[in-house]
Amino acid sequence: MRALIRLALWATIALAGSALAEPTSLNETFAGYTYFYKPGATMRTHDADVAVCQMLALPTVQPGRAAAEAATDPYSSAGFWERMENAGQAQSRLGRDVNLENCMVAKGWRVVSVDPASGAALLAESRSDRLAKIAGWVGDEAPHGVVVRTFDNEALYAATPVFAAAQPRGQRLDVDPESPPTPQFVQLDPDDPTANSTEPYSVHRVKPLRPETIRPPGPDSGLIAISMGGSGSFRLVFERVDAHGRQVSDGETDDFTVAQSQPDTAGQVRVYAVPAGHWRIAAMAQGPYLVNFCLGAPDFYLAPSQVIYAGAFDPLAPTRAPNMDLAAGKAAFPQGSRLAETLRPADWRNGSVGRCRGAYLYALEFPGRPFAEDYHMGSMAQTSAP
Repeated sequence: MRALIRLALWATIALAGSALAEPTSLNETFAGYTYFYKPGATMRTHDADVAVCQMLALPTVQPGRAAAEAATDPYSSAGFWERMENAGQAQSRLGRDVNLENCMVAKGWRVVSVDPASGAALLAESRSDRLAKIAGWVGDEAPHGVVVRTFDNEALYAATPVFAAAQPRGQRLDVDPESPPTPQFVQLDPDDPTANSTEPYSVHRVKPLRPETIRPPGPDSGLIAISMGGSGSFRLVFERVDAHGRQVSDGETDDFTVAQSQPDTAGQVRVYAVPAGHWRIAAMAQGPYLVNFCLGAPDFYLAPSQVIYAGAFDPLAPTRAPNMDLAAGKAAFPQGSRLAETLRPADWRNGSVGRCRGAYLYALEFPGRPFAEDYHMGSMAQTSAP
């Protein structure tokens, strides 16, 4: 069904004479003349969301040469982040333009492409005249052009381009790329997890337990079993958060990284001893590029003394959703082990928000899983097509 919908979308674009028929990429903006559109919105709500997204994108940076060194130590998420700060400012500005689009799409806005002649004419007008016209378009009953992008859970699909340098490729008609966020619109609650975006990941380097060292967890901790298929530089970063989504900083382990391994151990189930609490997928990375899921991510709760199977992840599979076959998870424990008998599948839930940093920001959702009650981005932000 998803493929048919996407095929229909690209066919519509082609019939409209557009040159934009291409897969959605999380490291590029759409080419041509575009603006953000949401049925029923006003220019004020448009500007408010743009301002928030600009603020959330501000801490994101494109990796410089030094960042490539971080890929040699997949367990050091902190080292990765420190090297990311060495990126060039010019390239990072390009990345922030891409992340503005990613953020707006995750907030329920659609990207609309205007025909080249109309777009060029609009861009030639004064800024005030252009925005006056766009103000009547952003929430109109029907888009003034072709909808070329909506939220489609693109981060779930391995075929989605993302682990590459930022490439803004279009001309945005409704946002001045050089203008700073409008202060009166940016009122991020300091308790909002997405507002706390300056701290790096922790320096804890949690490595999987060796089979002979696996023991029943204590009263304040638990065990997470997980596997990662293939060999390479793909990795997932997990972080521990409180009930409100804020990363816990209590001196204990608050994040760990699951990386691909050598070919002879690829796909083996690994066991991590970590504090009990809510654990979310904070980011995915490959090479020096980290995609942060601050706008929505799957999470699960690890109860004290519990043994959880988070699933088998395979970066080469069509989707990045885990295989939750419990029999595979039990293979990590000795046959007949009490730990294997008490192993339970992670109760994944979508919609956990967090801190925005890394190269790109977006949302990730696992199909068929429930959403947090107060989550309003990603699939929860979508309205019926105009």
